[in-house]
Amino acid sequence: MNKIILVVLMLSGAMQAQHNYEKGMTKAEWDMGSAAFFGTSIEPYCKEVQRAIDLFATFKPETPFHPNYGLERAQELIKECKGQ
Repeated sequence: MNKIILVVLMLSGAMQAQHNYEKGMTKAEWDMGSAAFFGTSIEPYCKEVQRAIDLFATFKPETPFHPNYGLERAQELIKECKGQ
């Protein structure tokens, strides 16, 4: 039963990340660090960072207290992608 709940929560988070620039970028940054550590290409994750930048362009926080940061970090990550 706990495994089913875990899978549902993971899928729910993945679906939310489709529309949330911050979740997508944070996951991509984590994956890029893992790829660099293990000596594999970071290129697949660069697409996710670019997608986060695209989502950021249309993102409107619901309230002044919702996060609206991260564009600068995403742009730094894209520079890493282009410099690989």
